[in-house]
Amino acid sequence: MKQSENRLYLQAVTYVLCHTDATRRHLMRRVKLESGVPFRFHNRPVIGPQCVTVTIQIRDEDLKTVLTLGDRLAMASGSPFARVYRDLALVRVEFTLPRGRWREVHLSQLPHRASSATIGQKALGPVARVDWHNPHKSIFGATRSGKTTCLANFILSLARTHQPGEYQFLILNPKNDITFQPFARLAHLAAPLANNYEDSANLLRFALAEMERRRQDNERCRQRWVVVVDEVSQLTQINPETGPMLTQLSQMAGGLNINLLVASQAANPSVFGDKGSLAKANFPSRIVFQLPREQAYLATGLEGQHTEKLGGDGDGLAIVNGRTTRFRAALPEERDYETLPRSAQEPTPPDQDQLAGDCLVDEWQIDPDRLAYALVIKNSATALRSQFGGGTAKAMLVRDYSQLLKQRIRYWRQLREGA
Repeated sequence: MKQSENRLYLQAVTYVLCHTDATRRHLMRRVKLESGVPFRFHNRPVIGPQCVTVTIQIRDEDLKTVLTLGDRLAMASGSPFARVYRDLALVRVEFTLPRGRWREVHLSQLPHRASSATIGQKALGPVARVDWHNPHKSIFGATRSGKTTCLANFILSLARTHQPGEYQFLILNPKNDITFQPFARLAHLAAPLANNYEDSANLLRFALAEMERRRQDNERCRQRWVVVVDEVSQLTQINPETGPMLTQLSQMAGGLNINLLVASQAANPSVFGDKGSLAKANFPSRIVFQLPREQAYLATGLEGQHTEKLGGDGDGLAIVNGRTTRFRAALPEERDYETLPRSAQEPTPPDQDQLAGDCLVDEWQIDPDRLAYALVIKNSATALRSQFGGGTAKAMLVRDYSQLLKQRIRYWRQLREGA
């Protein structure tokens, strides 16, 4: 980018802040300043693949005013979208570049580390990486926004930096998206790709059974399992029993080195099923691409994130512990897939006795009185603990299992009425 073009965004910041009402503290009252918001630039603008970021320092009392200036800054600079946010003691202004000046990011040209997955390039740095400090990740984004490409980047990067003995994948692809077909013979697969809704539910049972085995044998925890679920919202709607399974995994699997990586086209309250609010709380690490404005808060968990103004094609926000980082997802190329370690044939499906099912109830040791209370009186972990005592984990298991039973009853009633 030419220096003169860079200067355009600096001039826009200067003009808008100097013409914005500001106040200063004076004894017991505030006095309006005619010269605008006092500020100074912090370092040079940073040119990212899809935006230019200008960093400024302001007084703390002007923060609320400055955070509302996005539209004015965009208009003054001719940018499609200007995002203003606080980053610790600084304020950053991201000016989205016109689409023709975006720069492509290729996965093969980025460095990879064993401690994290490389998924793209940050607006403020060379590489966007995601680690497992928060055990479960969720990805939201409309069609063609970059969501599925980001999932593929996770798999490619992790398979590139780890041996099959260190990492294993379960890939749930219920809509049979062709993006995942190159992974059919990946050496890191713990089971074949699940390309329909029934097989996807079986792989979740397989993961639950593995979770129970790890609770009995800590040696198994040395190998990390990553459960990749595409279109999780549609999976839980079409097959309701998968919702409680995802909730159980999100509650207890993270500490056993089993991680969930789920993606959805929409961010709505039922993404993880009817009782999915608890599951959603276990996904503090989120990646959000272009979404309608009304879904922004549900996806990010933060106010003021204008996801409808993201440009698509991998333009996304990574949210970790309340901090937001803008990045562009990398494009995988043919050579990224060619370097993957492959098996001579696809893995064999898990046997029926390797799947968690009704037999798992015995291991949970669900008391009939507790189950009856949850089915008839109140299906709440708090109410179960108040009535019967015991720990929170056991109460949650009873609650989740009773919800699964209710869903099965509704399903068979619908079949009977349809017949």
